[in-house]
Order: sequence, then structure tokens, then C-alpha cells
Amino acid sequence: KERKYLSTQEMSLLLRAAFTTNIKPTKLALTTNGKPLPLTDGDYIAKIKSPLDLPTITNESSNKCWYSVSFQATPIAKTYSSKNNHGFSLSKKIYTMQGKEIDLAHIRQNERLVVVIEGEMQSNHIRHPLISDWIPAGLELENPVINGIDATTGLKWLGDQSPTDHVAYRNDRYEAALRYESDKSAHFKVAYVVRAVSMGSFTLPPTKIEDMYQPRFRALSSFLPYQITIEDAQSVAVPPPTSSLSNEKDTSVPGKLGEKEYQEAHSGVVTNLDRYKITQLNFLRNSIFAHAGLDFEKTNPMLHTMFSEFSWYRPDSIKSGTIYKNFSSQQKQNVQTLLNEEKRRGGGLVLADFYRVHNKLLTEKDLEKYDKNQLHILRNSLFARRGVTFTNPKLRAIFSYMPWYRPSDIASSTVFDEQMSEQEKANVTLILKIEKR
Repeated sequence: KERKYLSTQEMSLLLRAAFTTNIKPTKLALTTNGKPLPLTDGDYIAKIKSPLDLPTITNESSNKCWYSVSFQATPIAKTYSSKNNHGFSLSKKIYTMQGKEIDLAHIRQNERLVVVIEGEMQSNHIRHPLISDWIPAGLELENPVINGIDATTGLKWLGDQSPTDHVAYRNDRYEAALRYESDKSAHFKVAYVVRAVSMGSFTLPPTKIEDMYQPRFRALSSFLPYQITIEDAQSVAVPPPTSSLSNEKDTSVPGKLGEKEYQEAHSGVVTNLDRYKITQLNFLRNSIFAHAGLDFEKTNPMLHTMFSEFSWYRPDSIKSGTIYKNFSSQQKQNVQTLLNEEKRRGGGLVLADFYRVHNKLLTEKDLEKYDKNQLHILRNSLFARRGVTFTNPKLRAIFSYMPWYRPSDIASSTVFDEQMSEQEKANVTLILKIEKR
């Protein structure tokens, strides 16, 4: 009775305890204001404006009865106090990709923003903290599992984030299950990227954290007494750049390169490939085609956006095969050098192969070009995206190059049974079938 909240497991055990007492049911005779109580499927539903308006219910039967009251309500910002938090402190702030706190009253449409959630665990009894953050209607969550790149990992100003056992990017919310580590600091921090999509004014809901199995430990971030406003990009002043250096690297895309590296790939000789990540090898190779006018707007919007910042990117309708034929011998050599290194790290596969098997429902025709070894890698990549750790040293080496791979102790059976979508399961089954054949 002293606990305000009970976990699902505790409520389940209470239900079992009630069942085992084997109390014989008796007919209820309940009245409200002298009239029989109208029950709908065993429930009495009353619409009221205040808890003080609860109707008086009288038990007219000879035996005792027990009841529970549940309600749905909308909290009012000015009535919430951090004194209601228990076991946690929690805050949420929103920044530009460059690390400047955003003016929530003037957000540019199509602008990418970083939501940073941090706080402290204030009780030694907390073991399974879960963060849930609802996304305002005007914003759209960027899912790094889909585009293959977690944009927050390249933001130096953000610093290190807390380890997690599970992260989910839903249509309406972001969720993160923090990993409990007894020898680590009680401070935690996670972040994700959103894009301002729809113009208008929207409510920014608070972030919630609670211990999944001890829900009495919970907290909400502060309610904002005003709404966020997304405006036309032309009407919001763009802040000046922090530096005038032409080769400054924009961290909005992790691993994004500057003018110097792209010009070297296009006009010079590509050397010292160890300094580049696998995503950067892909950027460099595609930049050679972008210099020649290949349009990435439909095939790879991220590359299109990235290359659009450079004056040399002038998309045309010319096809990649035609472009490659017109390359100089040095450009062709650079393309092959970058492609070979990307394939070496990917076990004979390029990033596009991993992207394809994860983001579409595959057919046998899609898999015709792969050999047995490549099919084995692609099938396991679907488990790697969910954090499975592999005993096979070759798989471990390949996936260590991937920006989306975060190994954990989760079992592959758990991933397949509980976490994979139906599309992912179908792809695993199809690849395994062809692999065996």
C-alpha cells in the first residue's frame, strides 16, 4: 500500500494470489446516488472534470467488495514539480548539429537537430533504467539503423554517450535502456537526431525515465510552458559559420570529408587509405562520380545533400556507366583502389550490399550475384545490426568496420524471435535457403 507504482510482474503475482484464495463470487449490488450502478463489461466509466467530482458508490450487498480506480488525464505544465521525481534527475535540451542550443520558437523547416537527454541516478537500488521520449508532431526521428549512420557519433561537442542494452527508434518516440554498470558514474547521457518537417506550432512533451522493474523510481524532465515553432527556412536567420576555413569538416554527417580530400580523389592520387573509415571510402569513391555530374538525389539522398554543399556538384541525367567510360585512367584507378579497399573490409561486399538486405524485402533475383561466403556475411549482418557478438573472428573483423555495429550480450535466437521485423525474418530465411542450396 505504501508504493504508488507496481511493476507488471508484481501485478501479475497479485492476480495469481487473488486467484488462489478461491473466493466464491457473489452478485454485486452497487448503487450511485440511490440508483443501480450501470456496468459496461464489468467496468463503470464516469467522465468527470476533477477528481473531486467522483460519484459516491454504495455497496448494497452483504459481502465486502474490492475495487480499483484508474484514470486518464492531461498534465498541466505549471502544476508539475521536480519534487515528484524519485530516484532520478532528468533534463532534455535541443541543439543544432554544431552544438548551439536552439531557439525553440524559431526552428527552420528541414533543419536537423540533436536532442540530448541526461541526468543522474540517485538511488543505488536502480538496475534497469528505461528512457522514453515522445517526438513532437512537427519533428521526424532519424533512424540510424535505416540510413546506416548514427549522426551523433561524429559530434565531438557531444562527448561520450552512456552504454545501452537496447535502443529503439519508433515513429512516435525514442527509447533507450541504459546499461547498469555498478563501477561507473551515476551520470548518464544519450542523444538522437530529429529533422524539422512540418511548419507550425507543436507541444514539446517531457522525457520520462523509470526503472522497468521498480517503477517507483521515475522522473520527468521539465514541462515547457510554451510550444515549439517550425517556420519557413527563408524566414529564419541562419547563424554565421564558426570558421571561414574552406576545408572545415561539417560533423552533421559522421566521417564527412572536406574539399581537400574530395579534390584529391577527383584530380590526384588516392593514398594512405588506412586514415579513412569505410564510410569515408564510400564518400570518396562516389565523389568522383559526383564531380562528373551523377545525380544522387533519388539513389542516395544523403550523398546528394552532402555533395550539394560544394560548387562542383551539378547533377545531370547522365548514367554512371557512361560517366565511368569518360574517366581519365587516374580517376578509374582511384575508383578501383577505393572500391577494392571497401570490399576488403566488407568481406567482398560494399556498404550498399549491407544496406540493401536490411532495407527491402529480398527476392531470389536480388541475391543471384552473391557467392556462398557473401550470403553468409549478409545473413549475419542482420543479426549484427541488433548487437549480436560473433565467435567467428572473420565476422567480428568485418562488422567492426561498420558504423552501426554495437556488440552486446544479446543472443541471436532472442534477436530473431523478439526483435526482428517480419521483413528481416523473411530475408534471413531466404538467404539461408539459398546459402544451403
